[in-house]
Amino acid sequence: MANLNKVSHPSGEKNPIVTVRADYSINEFAGFGFAGQTGQLDHNQLNMFEVDGFHTRGDWNWNGQIGAGYV
Repeated sequence: MANLNKVSHPSGEKNPIVTVRADYSINEFAGFGFAGQTGQLDHNQLNMFEVDGFHTRGDWNWNGQIGAGYV
């Protein structure tokens, strides 16, 4: 749980959001994760979600990330 706010907002204004992050390592060389947040921003609904992953082998490292959301 967090209060997503900007410096330009009046003191005490609240924009509560829930944010989450989970990661899973398949083994020592690969894994994936999920992140997201949902709540209110400037009295509008905020929904943002992301999935990412990685694979490492020797000197090579592959990373990928895809995200979607709206305010």
